[in-house]
Amino acid sequence: MLKLVMLLPNGRKWDNVPVSSIQYVVCDKRLRKLVTVDREYRLSSSLEAIEAQLPKQLFVRTHKSCIVSVSYISSIGKSELTIAGRSLPVARRVRPVLYKRFAKLS
Repeated sequence: MLKLVMLLPNGRKWDNVPVSSIQYVVCDKRLRKLVTVDREYRLSSSLEAIEAQLPKQLFVRTHKSCIVSVSYISSIGKSELTIAGRSLPVARRVRPVLYKRFAKLS
C-alpha cells in the first residue's frame, strides 16, 4: 500500500509528513496553518493549492477558510465542527455533504 506524504517547510529544512496525520488547514489572513497530530506548520501557499494536494476522499473544504480531515471530526454542529477540541466553521451549503459522509443512527 502506498503511504501518502507531503513535504512541509520547517525552518530551514523540510519535514516528510504523512497525510494521515493532518487534522485541518485554516486560513489566517495571508498565512495558512496546517495542523497535524504532532505540530503546526505555517504555509504561504493558497488554500486552493493545498486542497489540490490533499486526497478528496479524506478531506473536505468546510468553509472558505478551512479544510478538514473527516477522520478527525469528533462532532458536527449547525455552523461548526470540532476537531481535537478546536471549533472550526462549517458553511451552510457544506453541512449536507458532511452529513452524507457519516452514517446517522437514530
